[in-house]
Amino acid sequence: MNPLSKGHLSTLIALLMVLFCLNYMDRSAISYAIDPIRQQFNLSNTAFGLLSSMFAGGYILFSSLGGLIADSYGARRTLWGAALAWSVLCILMGFASVFWLLVVLRFLLGVAESPGFPSLTRFIADHIPVQSRAKTLSMNLAVVPFASALGAPLITTLLRHYNWQVTYIILGSVGILVAMLWRFCYKTPHISPSPRAPIQWDKLLYLLKCKPLLANNIAFFAFGYFLFFSLTWLPGFLLKVYQLDLKTVGWLLSLPWLCATVSLIAGGLLSDYLLAKTKNLRLARSHLIWIAQLFSVCSLVPILFYHRLDVTIISLCLALSFCLFPNSIAYSLNIDLAEGNAAASLGLMNSFFALAGILAPIVTGAFIDLTGNFNSAFYLVIGITLISIITVLCWQRPLSAKQTSVE
Repeated sequence: MNPLSKGHLSTLIALLMVLFCLNYMDRSAISYAIDPIRQQFNLSNTAFGLLSSMFAGGYILFSSLGGLIADSYGARRTLWGAALAWSVLCILMGFASVFWLLVVLRFLLGVAESPGFPSLTRFIADHIPVQSRAKTLSMNLAVVPFASALGAPLITTLLRHYNWQVTYIILGSVGILVAMLWRFCYKTPHISPSPRAPIQWDKLLYLLKCKPLLANNIAFFAFGYFLFFSLTWLPGFLLKVYQLDLKTVGWLLSLPWLCATVSLIAGGLLSDYLLAKTKNLRLARSHLIWIAQLFSVCSLVPILFYHRLDVTIISLCLALSFCLFPNSIAYSLNIDLAEGNAAASLGLMNSFFALAGILAPIVTGAFIDLTGNFNSAFYLVIGITLISIITVLCWQRPLSAKQTSVE
């Protein structure tokens, strides 16, 4: 581990938080622009779901490679290149005037963003001690729901005052500025990154054979399915079912994402506390994952039986809070079990996440077109999460770094 001064580390962590906040605004802005994009290109719900899923198509193809690159070349160079690329692509999406070009750019956006979170994991493994990893990760990963909480009113405001093209251009321009700050601040004589080994493709096979990590990957698939379902379709769900205007939807959806932000941070703090007290990964990591997922699916049930806006918003606040509670815990488990290959392990986990990102928008859109409602889509979220719970309970027992290390 390569320690940094406290002030320098704080600066870099702050920049990481801003970068990933923009990262999630870039990828989720399309869900708030659902109506103007569908009208401009005359899209069905299924076609819009396909467009949304193209991001995850690019993400899944290059996520594992992005992790291997981050392990080999370090977080500084990998994240700088990725952030610059995804910001430029975001700007180019604002100039897309034909549907096929928007599809291609959405796919390439997924490619460009795929090394981002593996780079974050590599940074944490290099500079943060084991007893503080879940806490530090939770602070950074909290920008995922916070980006949605902030992005909901911000993006809907931009859409109302300008249009979806200008919105993308603004987001991409800000991203370029922050990426340049990251490169400048991380380039300092006080940092001497440890030498990296060449890219080792065979490591992916070893990582896949580790059952505790595979269970973690499946749990992250379930997390990703609910997250992409929420990012892509919750605005459309509220618009259609409750006949709300875009401004109201933006402000209402900020509430569940704010709750999820607090919950994600709490998950990291609790996990590190339990690990320090018990030295037991199963208790501090695994149990928190499946318990949170169980509460998440239970929180979704009232939406199916009580068609009231207040019940729906409260249920979404609880469901998304429990869904994101173990997010940093899953990241930490990758580092705990495969510290020397943390980015590669995270890249592999993100491939499962991206697969969920491909399926959730398309399947949800198809179900809406077939049934005319969202009920079947919610039932599928519940079913996938229950499978995850069973897998974690069966494959992460016992769980110890010494027994399952894949170094």
